[in-house]
Amino acid sequence: SIVRVRIAQEQSSWASLATILKEIVKYDVKIIASPWSPPASLKDNNNSVDGHLLPENYGAYAQHLNEFVTYMASQGVPIYAVSIQNEPDIEVKYESCRWTPAQLLSFVQNHARTIQNTKVVASESFNFNKVYTDPLLNDATAVGNFDIVGGHIYGGGLSAHSLAEQKGKEVWMTEYLMNLSEKWVTAESTIWNESVEMLQSMHTAMSYNWNAYIWWYIRR
Repeated sequence: SIVRVRIAQEQSSWASLATILKEIVKYDVKIIASPWSPPASLKDNNNSVDGHLLPENYGAYAQHLNEFVTYMASQGVPIYAVSIQNEPDIEVKYESCRWTPAQLLSFVQNHARTIQNTKVVASESFNFNKVYTDPLLNDATAVGNFDIVGGHIYGGGLSAHSLAEQKGKEVWMTEYLMNLSEKWVTAESTIWNESVEMLQSMHTAMSYNWNAYIWWYIRR
C-alpha cells in the first residue's frame, strides 16, 4: 500500500517517473519520495556523491523538493510524503549526501515547513539512529515542522520509539533489504531463512506500534 521512489536531482528525469507513478496510483497506494542527494550545485563538493548541503542553500533545496511535489501533482500523482534525505549518516560511493544531526535540526527548524502539500519525513537514518530524530522531537520549533519519524533497520534500530509516540508522530520503517551480496542467492534454504527473518522483523516493528514497514524494493 506504500511505494517509495527516488527524487532525482535532474528535473528532466521526473517525467519518466511520473509515467510510472500514474500507473501505480491506480492501485490506491501512498507514494513516499526520498532524495539520495540534493542537486550537486547546492553541495560543498559540487558532486552527487557524498558531501554536505551548504547551509546557504537550505532554502533552495526546500524549493527543489517543492518543485518535485508540484510537478507530480500536475501529472495527477499526489505525493503523500517527502523525505529530507535518504541515509544521512553513512559515507558511500554512490549518490548520497551526509548530514550531521545539527545540520538536520537547523534545516527542519527553518525550512522543513516550507515544503508544501505533502507530509515531511525525517531523517531515514541507516539504522534508525535516534541521535538524528530525538533533537527534532525535543525542539519546540522543529517538532511542529515535520510529520513522520523515518528510518531503516540495517544492523540495528528495531526498537520502540516512545518519544515519537509521545510527540504524536508516526514511525515509518522506509527501507530494508536482505541478501545484499553482489549476486542474488537463490538457494531455497537461504530464501526461506531470510523470508522468516524478514517476517519476524515486520512483526517486531508492528509490536512496537510502528505505522509502516516498506520493503526495498518491489522487485529483486
